[in-house]
Amino acid sequence: MEEWARKWLEAQRRAGKKCLEIKMQGSNCYVYHTTNRYDREIKKGRKVSKYLGKLDKEKGFIPKGQNKAPGAAPRTITEYGSSMLLHEMMKEIQPTI
Repeated sequence: MEEWARKWLEAQRRAGKKCLEIKMQGSNCYVYHTTNRYDREIKKGRKVSKYLGKLDKEKGFIPKGQNKAPGAAPRTITEYGSSMLLHEMMKEIQPTI
């Protein structure tokens, strides 16, 4: 783990937030809330992690869902010719009711 991420995690623990874990995937840091639950079937504890967000060196902690692109426009049909061809070809098909 990189030093800046380790310092951020230590600051969070000093502030009273517990059960935080940082996982590295490539050059990205992701923050998880990690606990253990007892599994009666295997009679052992099992690790349970919940994704909280991404950790960026410049921006700091970015909560889950706030990293998305702002409002993508709905898609529309722009190729009139292709849709008209399909419409004309389907006129010959009789319904099987």
